[in-house]
Amino acid sequence: MSRIASPGQSTATIAEVPDLAVGGWPEPAWNATDRDLGEATFISLFEAQVTRTPDAPALCFEGRERSYAQVNADANRFARRLVELGVGPERLVALMLPRSDDAVVAILAILKAGGAYLPLDPRHPADRTASMLADARPFLLLVVRDTPNPDSAARTRTPVWRLDALLAAAAAERGTDLTDRERRAPLHVDHPAYLIYTSGSTGKPKGVLVSHRGIASLATAQGEAFQVGPGSRVLQFASLGFDAAVSELSMTLLRGAALVVAPQERLAPGAALAELMISAGITHATLPPAVLPLQEGADRLPADLALIVAGEACPTDLVARWAQGRIMINAYGPTECTVCATMIRLAPTDTPPPLGRPIANTRVHLLDKWLRPVPIGTPGELFISGHGLALGYLRRPDLTAARFLADPFGAAGARMYRTGDLARWRPDGALDFLGRADEQISIRGHRVEPAEIEAVLAEDLDVAQARVTLRHDAGDPQLVAYVVPAADCLVHPSGLRRLVAARLPDYMVPLAFVELERLPLTANGKLDHAALPAPRVVAGQSAAAPRTPQEEMLCRLFAEALALPRVSADDHFFELGGDSLRAAHLVAQMRTTFGVTLPLSAVIEAGSPAGLARRLGVDSADAALAPLLRLRPAGSRPPLFCVHPAGGMSWSYAGLLPHIDTRHPVIGLQAHGLVDGQLPLRGLDEMIDKYLAAMRETQPHGPYHLLGWSFGGLVAHALAARIQREGGEVGLLALLDAYPVLPPDLLHEDDEPAFLADLLHFINVPAGDLPDRPVDRALVLEVARREGSALASLDSRTIERVIDVFAANHELLRHYEPQTYQGDLHFFTAVRGRRDGLSAAQWSPFTHGEIREHEVDCEHRDMGQTGPMAQVGLVVAAQLAALGELTGRPTT
Repeated sequence: MSRIASPGQSTATIAEVPDLAVGGWPEPAWNATDRDLGEATFISLFEAQVTRTPDAPALCFEGRERSYAQVNADANRFARRLVELGVGPERLVALMLPRSDDAVVAILAILKAGGAYLPLDPRHPADRTASMLADARPFLLLVVRDTPNPDSAARTRTPVWRLDALLAAAAAERGTDLTDRERRAPLHVDHPAYLIYTSGSTGKPKGVLVSHRGIASLATAQGEAFQVGPGSRVLQFASLGFDAAVSELSMTLLRGAALVVAPQERLAPGAALAELMISAGITHATLPPAVLPLQEGADRLPADLALIVAGEACPTDLVARWAQGRIMINAYGPTECTVCATMIRLAPTDTPPPLGRPIANTRVHLLDKWLRPVPIGTPGELFISGHGLALGYLRRPDLTAARFLADPFGAAGARMYRTGDLARWRPDGALDFLGRADEQISIRGHRVEPAEIEAVLAEDLDVAQARVTLRHDAGDPQLVAYVVPAADCLVHPSGLRRLVAARLPDYMVPLAFVELERLPLTANGKLDHAALPAPRVVAGQSAAAPRTPQEEMLCRLFAEALALPRVSADDHFFELGGDSLRAAHLVAQMRTTFGVTLPLSAVIEAGSPAGLARRLGVDSADAALAPLLRLRPAGSRPPLFCVHPAGGMSWSYAGLLPHIDTRHPVIGLQAHGLVDGQLPLRGLDEMIDKYLAAMRETQPHGPYHLLGWSFGGLVAHALAARIQREGGEVGLLALLDAYPVLPPDLLHEDDEPAFLADLLHFINVPAGDLPDRPVDRALVLEVARREGSALASLDSRTIERVIDVFAANHELLRHYEPQTYQGDLHFFTAVRGRRDGLSAAQWSPFTHGEIREHEVDCEHRDMGQTGPMAQVGLVVAAQLAALGELTGRPTT
């Protein structure tokens, strides 16, 4: 058996490797992937497809559709203009363009001219863009009128051309295919096709230069595995600066399908992406696994969508939920090969999904540290060889030599790429991913070298040492930076976050910055990852209280999205570690809660709960005390009217919002007397008159859905009886621990501490966490501020009015006489601390219908808190849905 060795390495033979195999040695057939596909460039493959399907749609953007023949002619005209400017083989053209069909035409034109393209993301920091331009030295840069960071090119003296001007100038050119005689030199498969920058371990990004040679193998493998062809519609989801975009272009334009391009805001995970998928008729999409959890529930993607996951390991539970009944492909490949090296179709299973098997004209080797093959089931480092291998790293011969090695298993002159990934063979020839052999990490579909982030942190003079690692403490992978301050210096996490955000893309900004006295080391002097403490992410320095219940709900949604215990009204989403995926989750939760769909840019522009409250128009403290509190103002179905408890405010019903179908508006009926110029109502009939008039202004006709807690339940029952007496229709009547006969302990005399104690229970705080001292106004405000409650925004005059309303409503109860309601009643019983003699059955004399009791695990006074409201909300939502189906009213 031949020896496999490199200079200076062991000359041990395969026979000397200990037999650790589960099932013997890898089968040669697993790497028997040779296919004679001819030598074809991207452009020759595209032009052949144009000949086959000239009239088929090739490119779609915002209602504009171009056929293969039209796209080809447009690209040919533009290519001739580029050739006139000097573009040809071995010359780079950089693009810093927004998503559009013209950007795709520009890429095709560059390739037709013989050049290679360098995609730059306009959203990336100017310093990073300038660094790439300085390293790549492109022949020219294509931009649009409003391209951000225009000074990036000026710093590097890169010639800049406006795309629209060049397209206009090219309109007079011929639309026929270019020949080699027209190019500056003949185009070959080994000429560069594209240059993509990835994170670099030296602190600077490195450019990976890829030729045309692997394109035919990639397109063949994709077409066969993805079942894509004429009639398919493929989403262009990836940033052009990410090699997944090359995959999207090849699987579409080289197979006769239509590529659907959309503006960035329509690709935001959640509602926007789901709407685009459906409206554009997408049949195939490549998505990072991190996006899939945001596309469940109301924002689920079409059931027949062919789904390709790539860029990072796909969790087992996602495969179990998404693979059933659809094509779901796991694709793997570093940027240093032509996008993809292995792939496999996934099926629901309880084991981690494999990386798959090598694609056409690609070979995979799992080797030990002496570059010897490892047995089946034994971990080894993954090496890739074949047609798809990149040419190397631009202007980095040292790094190219270190990562692209001579392939001892291939023909003379063959190379293999050392990925740094660890894997093992399964007995069936598929590959299991086991992690990294070095410190490179993968997050949100991007491979990141921690050293690049550490180099930026080291620029801060207050930082002596910095290490960045990937942690999974909260379930999702998160970047965490550990910093050791320089002598007599202080480090400021917010300042470090701004520094990194100004230099690197958002996916490279750590979620948390942890200050350490020293970095923990192992006995051999390496960083001891196990000894690094978990980050304790806390809210910002702002202590601003929310001013309205809706703003308080936004604070809760921010805290949930950021995995924080609490967020203040003025805390900034991105300064607390937010990123685009968390922002997408926040937008989805806002849609579920408030029934409004905001673009992702709204979170970026508003930044804080207070900013979003202003954008939604729910930031007015006066409106928060108005007789009608529009917690969710709009919807296509009848509203749910929620009647205030004795304190007069309906703020606690905001806890229902995440659980009630967004088609139902949620409106709180609040007491008169909470704002200046109003006096509390002294009679129940007068109260019913005013509340019913306000309801009918919003909803002139039934069915009316009513809900009330405690005193509010009595009013809701009285409203329902009045509506029926006047010939109206009641849909739902829900009473929350409200009894027709109140126990003595709820009938306060003129007792301000008792009123204030009731007010405290609007705040989400367990009774055991309250300070051990008499309840007064100062205590209420102190607890409200501590817990981030909107009650903290109340001034002393408003609290005085709340006390007056309490007193008036308790006086009104002394004269309360229940009326009779004809219909079913849903009663929610607070089961903790339940008073003897009280039961839902006490409503039987006053309710001619079924009384359905639902138990809630809380005390009466805590019914308005988030947890109990969630229990109530789920039941109420189900009843509203059932009523909608029963009446046959539309559900959209």
